[in-house]
Amino acid sequence: MTRHDSLVDAMRGGRPLPFPVIDIHAHIGLLNVFWMPHSDAAGMLAEMDALGVAAAAVSSHCAISSDAATGNDEVARACRMFPGRFIGYACANPHYPDLVVDELKRCFDTHGFRMIKVHPGTHIYPLTGPLYRKVYEFAEERGAPILTHTWHSDPTCSPEVAAEVARRHSTVTWLWGHSGGSAFDRTLELACDLPNVYLDLASSFVVNGQMELFLSRVPAEKVVFSSDMPFLSLPQQVAKVVFADIPEAAKRKILHDNSAGILESAGLRAPGA
Repeated sequence: MTRHDSLVDAMRGGRPLPFPVIDIHAHIGLLNVFWMPHSDAAGMLAEMDALGVAAAAVSSHCAISSDAATGNDEVARACRMFPGRFIGYACANPHYPDLVVDELKRCFDTHGFRMIKVHPGTHIYPLTGPLYRKVYEFAEERGAPILTHTWHSDPTCSPEVAAEVARRHSTVTWLWGHSGGSAFDRTLELACDLPNVYLDLASSFVVNGQMELFLSRVPAEKVVFSSDMPFLSLPQQVAKVVFADIPEAAKRKILHDNSAGILESAGLRAPGA
């Protein structure tokens, strides 16, 4: 069932949503295993504008795969070209322990990034591994939120592994990308007891009643909107929040307020603030 409100009216009418949406987990650039049209900054902006997405926090597909430095520079260019519309994640590859802190410093001090992206799945290295220690220490020193990929069937970043790291590093704000894949029950159970964890909604799964389930188990304040675009469809990801049978106030928290608070805590100006 869809709960009728101003967001539903806007989307059905083909208009942008009535407040600035923040996408806390998106990407930029090409990826070799998928065809993704409009994966450059300008192409993504056209889609964002149609829906009312004011800003997207992005990491580069290049950075989460083969080349963190080149990918981080790709993100920096998008941020310079369209200030305020794109927010940069500094991607950290644990396989370069002698370089990873210098790369994070370069991204923060030269490019103005304030958040970190790790992808244990593509880098094939567990969140609990010792090579991530310097990344977590850097995040603690700089007050930087960390977005991590989580997936129930991946031993490098299962919800249990992500929870272990969140407990160890309790002063870091953690964004659990994809909310653990399709194993929602376990993810929701673990997140309830971790005040420093937010659940990120990006998923190719559009499960009937997913939003209603999430809000029956965790406060709306713990859920953040994310699209994973251009890897996934931005309209699809927005629609699953807009057309959910949840209060309009909860939709606003998910689509804007919660992410705005995360950005501001990291020293970034949030749209609509």
